[in-house]
Amino acid sequence: MIGNNPKNTASLSQLGNLYQYLIALKICIESADGAIVNIEQFGDLTTEDYNYEIKHHADPAYTLNDAHIDFWKSLSNWVNNRELLSSHSKFILLTSAIVKDDSSFKNWNQSEPEEKFTVISGILEAINNSKHEYKTIKPYLNGIFGFNDSYTKKDLLAVLEKLVIKHSFENAEDLYSNLLDHPAFLFAKDNKKPALIRSLIGFIVEKGVYSPTEWDIEVNEFREFLREQARKSVNNEVLDFPDIKIDTEIDTDTYEKDFIKKIADIPYPEKVSEAAENYTYTQNVLLVMAERNPHVLEEFSKQVNEAGIQLSNMKEIICLEIEDIDAKKLIRKSKLLYNKASLEVKTGQNVPSNIQKGIIHTHTDKSDFYWKIKEVDVED
Repeated sequence: MIGNNPKNTASLSQLGNLYQYLIALKICIESADGAIVNIEQFGDLTTEDYNYEIKHHADPAYTLNDAHIDFWKSLSNWVNNRELLSSHSKFILLTSAIVKDDSSFKNWNQSEPEEKFTVISGILEAINNSKHEYKTIKPYLNGIFGFNDSYTKKDLLAVLEKLVIKHSFENAEDLYSNLLDHPAFLFAKDNKKPALIRSLIGFIVEKGVYSPTEWDIEVNEFREFLREQARKSVNNEVLDFPDIKIDTEIDTDTYEKDFIKKIADIPYPEKVSEAAENYTYTQNVLLVMAERNPHVLEEFSKQVNEAGIQLSNMKEIICLEIEDIDAKKLIRKSKLLYNKASLEVKTGQNVPSNIQKGIIHTHTDKSDFYWKIKEVDVED
């Protein structure tokens, strides 16, 4: 039993490091272009506006109590680095630990600096009156409340004003699971996402290996690396369209597009609204995917071209089956072509039906393909 404890402690420590990297990954994904995320310089993580202390606890019921070292050590760090971090608007204690309803920290984030000072002063008084020695946190308490000419209560209040406790944050397992479903990775198939996240964490860790004193993650460089991974993921694979809910409000200009006119020309007016909706949905999904990975546009273009090939072949076969040229028969055959294409054209694996139809309409909108079968199409 005793022999296992060091190993378990080391494993939990490594999990804490991994948690920090996962948080860094999430921040990099969601940061604006040009941002820089620093690791382990003036805290666990530092951005342009925020400084983070990140604490992970495997036990989901773990509690941030009044005397917890996570709080006091973090506050001490911010007090000591207050001048270096003066431009930062928030000092964030991000922890998976929970804050209970009877905790002194329950209303911390809604409190004014003087109220926060009263809270920590009350905890200090309770600790000083306790029979327990609190050896672990006493040095931090002494530094936090050790006012002098160069460090006053006013300085502490300025730190407390910025201090936010983000408690009950998702633990490492939940954070990892949620990252797998992050919109930034829509381009990747589910079975490729774990490897993708491993590569991104490797990118972050590698920066610390080569520049441990200046562990900066430049978001633009990070995004370029992500695009490269996306390029590798999509290359030589059929595009995997995500199943997402997205705005399908149809712009009035859509009804002026050629693909709509070609449907009306059959004439097949009852199909116009559905076609406009499928086209709009497909284009909006494509915009979301392309924003994360521009390389999907090339694969989408391949599927549009493939739709064109299948449509032309299908139309040729139907035309060969027409024996008597009659206006009504041509209209029926044109409608047959439209419906047959909607059911049978397949440009990729597991492409949702509405997107498959949207791909077809994308092709007809920009090509010389017409649904309406004319006498000239039937003649030898």
